[in-house]
Amino acid sequence: PPKPPVVTLGTYRGYLNGDLFITTANISQSDALANCKLNAGNNPTSSIRCTWNDIEIYNAPAAPTEYPYMNDAAKVSTNSNLANALTALESALKALIGKLGQ
Repeated sequence: PPKPPVVTLGTYRGYLNGDLFITTANISQSDALANCKLNAGNNPTSSIRCTWNDIEIYNAPAAPTEYPYMNDAAKVSTNSNLANALTALESALKALIGKLGQ
């Protein structure tokens, strides 16, 4: 019968914004990567770097924070205001281009 695959275990370390926040011994590389990606998803405004047996397996910068002082309702309103401004600007440019073409 075929032998089961050998799973190498190692030490996983995760760093948020450069600071060590988790160390797990005796974990597979694939489980370490999955945990690292989960932590990255749960902390989108933080940079995250993960190693397994001292080999970097993941590295992602912090997502830019757009309007960190606004709640979700304000962000939606701001985005629709920007969309309206863009539409008005587009109309003005079309009118200007039309006049230049005359």
